[in-house]
This record gives sequence, C-alpha cells and structure tokens, in this order.
Amino acid sequence: MKLSSTRVIGLDFAILYAIGFFLFSIVLTLVWRRWFERGPLESFMRKISG
Repeated sequence: MKLSSTRVIGLDFAILYAIGFFLFSIVLTLVWRRWFERGPLESFMRKISG
C-alpha cells in the first residue's frame, strides 16, 4: 500500500477551517481597531493618493 502525499479534505474540515478563519479575522480586527484609526489598506491608499 502506497501512501499518497495528497490528501482529500473533507467537508467537515473545510467548514471548521472557515469558521476558525472567520473568528480569527474578527479578533484581529478588534485588536487592530484598538491601536489604529484606519485599516492598513486605507492608510496605504491615502499615502499614495496624496
């Protein structure tokens, strides 16, 4: 029996990963807004546009 280096990811893993990413994004957003008034992309766009 040969073990393949690729693995089929199940729907349960994909849903848990999406939920984890969503929660991580929310926490990161709350932390970011504590220290900075604007988001990183908005700050970058303001710098390059004048």
